[in-house]
Amino acid sequence: MHPSLPHDPGNGGRDGAPQSSGRVPITSITDALLGTQARRVAVAAACGLLASLAFPPVGAWWLSWVVLAPLLAALARCTGMRQAVVPAYAFGVATWAVCVPWIGVSVASFLQSPIGWVAWVLLCGIQGLWYAAWGALAWRICQRPGLRAALALAASWTLMEWARTLGALAMPWCLLSHTQYEVLPVIQAASLMGAGLISFCIVLSNASIWLAARPGNGARLVQALRAAVPVGAVGCLLTYGWVSLADGDGRHADALPPIRITAMQPNVNTNPLGVEGHIARREAVVVLPTRAAPDRPFVVAWPESSAEDVAGDLTEKSLFAEAARLTRAWQIIGSGGATPDGRPTNSAFVMSPRGEIVARYDKRHLVPFGEWTPARWLFVPLERWFRFVEDDVAGTSDGVLLIDGLRIGALICFESVIPALARRSTARGATLLLNLTNDSWAGRSSALEQHLAITVFRSVEMRRPMVVAGLTGPTASISPYGRIERLPPYELGLLTTSVTPRTDRTPYLLWGNAPLLTLCIALLAMGLLPAWGRPRR
Repeated sequence: MHPSLPHDPGNGGRDGAPQSSGRVPITSITDALLGTQARRVAVAAACGLLASLAFPPVGAWWLSWVVLAPLLAALARCTGMRQAVVPAYAFGVATWAVCVPWIGVSVASFLQSPIGWVAWVLLCGIQGLWYAAWGALAWRICQRPGLRAALALAASWTLMEWARTLGALAMPWCLLSHTQYEVLPVIQAASLMGAGLISFCIVLSNASIWLAARPGNGARLVQALRAAVPVGAVGCLLTYGWVSLADGDGRHADALPPIRITAMQPNVNTNPLGVEGHIARREAVVVLPTRAAPDRPFVVAWPESSAEDVAGDLTEKSLFAEAARLTRAWQIIGSGGATPDGRPTNSAFVMSPRGEIVARYDKRHLVPFGEWTPARWLFVPLERWFRFVEDDVAGTSDGVLLIDGLRIGALICFESVIPALARRSTARGATLLLNLTNDSWAGRSSALEQHLAITVFRSVEMRRPMVVAGLTGPTASISPYGRIERLPPYELGLLTTSVTPRTDRTPYLLWGNAPLLTLCIALLAMGLLPAWGRPRR
């Protein structure tokens, strides 16, 4: 090229400075925060710490609607899929580390050794792998920013959370939707497609914020059109919620006559139980029925671990039989049990007002390492130092207890976090749900409130009232719309409430996760496909 001609676009001009291409340059703040891999990992971990504050006990629910945007910015700045895995993993580990330290408390207390905190470290590390897998997929999606990317990011996150609810090792804790359990207009949409629909909208909001903040993100009209979809989705979510809540203030057409249920809270710590715990547990069976009798309940619910073996121990059976005669009510008792060949079960026994055991339910979903040991042969060398519990036998029923015409869907402890179990019981005719739980193994921790937050979604998804009887709490009554009436935890007490069983069938009850999964798979495929139209130069 002749020296007198303008600069050569191939070498950046006479002074070597790059020429403007019409795009807004990346800000120095973004470069400072995300310019290196170490900084991206630090930002992702900080986002994880903030995300944990959206869950109980802090409950800053609004954080979940914005905190993923910086994480997406960090993933988009990575140079490859392998590099994106690291900040995503850091986000997941940081979130879990702050949310579930009670895992370390419970295992250390059970083993009577600080080495139990290794369980907390391992759980956080394992759960972080889910986020790492999502991060690799998210990086690929972020390479094609636009409305399709925002929808695909929300879809991929929702699929990741759904996968965590599957199988015997399922651990569906810390789902984004759970941060909203007290925001009633938002959570009503769970009756349509489950709690995953709320997570989808939350991630869509975060992805839209990330897109709007990207430098050189197109004309204002394009940005406005991109924002219309997430704003419209959240608007529809809230509108449906407000309409549902207005409908729920009156008597529903599918409601049955109300009944009175008393949920007992013995306030006994079973980790470890000890001699004092045995005494306190039996004293509660004597004291609480005298308080409940004036309320004249139809059903009295005793939490998980209220008895050692109410069917086989004559002393325990006589105590609860006296409680049944005193209250003149049906008793549902959380107790250990046994199969005909003597193998242990975690069960709920139904005792008539005359003191006779007439039915039982055996827990279907057992807690790994708490009620059964996966791949037990791997841990044989450790048995000289640690005591592994004998495996319980899982139940096979649909979880419906029939009591004088009333059909109760029974869930024991951890089962209330598995949506499929409540759905199965409701599909078999349950008109109300009952959760018997023992969270005392987590001590005085956030586990109680987190468990209650998850349980709320089972009521909303099924549009069934839920009564929760907790050994130390939470003891609560949850309406079909998520309103909570509760007892203070760690106190001896009882909660008598009038609940209205219902027979209506929600879209989620009819179709489960299929509609949302189909939508998410379609949106994810669209986000991963090459952009259509003319290729950009």
